[in-house]
Amino acid sequence: MRWLELLPSSVGFGVLLAFAVLAAGAAQAPTAAGQSAVLDGPGVWTLRDLGYSDIVMPAGGGTVIPSPSGIPLRTTEPVTYLLPDGAAQGPDIWYLMHFHFEIEFQEDTQGGSAEVATMINFDGSPSFGTSAAIEFMPVVRNGALTVDWDALGLTDGRQTGSSESGRVEMQFSNYLSNAGVRPGENSILFVLREYEGVKVAALHVFDDTSIEVSPLSPPELAVDVAAGWEPPARGGETFEVPYTVRNVGGWPAKDVVAEVSYPEDGLWLLGAPTVTTLLLEGGEETSGNFKFRALSRGAYDITLSVGGRTGGNDQTTVTATITSPADDPARRWGLVALVVGLSALPIIPFGRLLDSFTGRGVRPD
Repeated sequence: MRWLELLPSSVGFGVLLAFAVLAAGAAQAPTAAGQSAVLDGPGVWTLRDLGYSDIVMPAGGGTVIPSPSGIPLRTTEPVTYLLPDGAAQGPDIWYLMHFHFEIEFQEDTQGGSAEVATMINFDGSPSFGTSAAIEFMPVVRNGALTVDWDALGLTDGRQTGSSESGRVEMQFSNYLSNAGVRPGENSILFVLREYEGVKVAALHVFDDTSIEVSPLSPPELAVDVAAGWEPPARGGETFEVPYTVRNVGGWPAKDVVAEVSYPEDGLWLLGAPTVTTLLLEGGEETSGNFKFRALSRGAYDITLSVGGRTGGNDQTTVTATITSPADDPARRWGLVALVVGLSALPIIPFGRLLDSFTGRGVRPD
């Protein structure tokens, strides 16, 4: 998303959106705005709890922050709160933002885009945190203004949608980035940026927007092949590769897809190459298997990978060693016994038949 050009090029979008989780907690007593509340344990603190009401940025309003591209950012006044000594993102305590807002576009907007984001602990340098960056694309369809949107986070993954009017209300949750968590006073700026002449009538941040403190870690997926799996021995046989997928994190992983890849010239997959689990809670696991038929001899790598709408990807590779059916000792000795038996039968002159076949003992006319 383009507003991230404020950051060093080495900082990726995924890094900015890393680290967050949802947990229930009791709201704290309201604090007067400007007198920072201390978020000193698991719980949820809304803007209202922190002493703030709804925040509205009208068309052309807000504090302007210049950017290298020449397209300025417009920000609200900061929301502040305190974190205790030693506060950091993980590994035992995690910080999450629930962002509830509405964006409204002017009726004469056509084309272009707008981005709504958060900047946490921004001090004019590139080293600030974030938790949200949502892009909106207003377009005219059938003579009416509609708005498409696109967002990415760790609690719900990739989210896209469309509004049949020039107004979109959203609730977006995500982890704060590492730079968005520090001991002492922390601050949040709600940010709007407009591209290519797009016209935003207002950005409305609702007072139930909140910071959450939780012991749950982000979702993290792992996959492995079940212990004791033995590769097949002979071509033409079928075999299974059993696997287990685990969510080793705390937050639920959604739309978890286990997928297998393999060399198609040597193996034939019996069934679908992917298996989807809609929800895998923190600490839970699910198991399955992919079934193959061995086509030809050789050593073949079979890779199992797993990913979800939330949570990190993982993969593992096993090797199936296939031998030819002719390499079966029992089958080979059975063939030898058959040949010996046939050659001993008096009614079949096996030696002479063999001579004739090879051309030996045949007299010319």
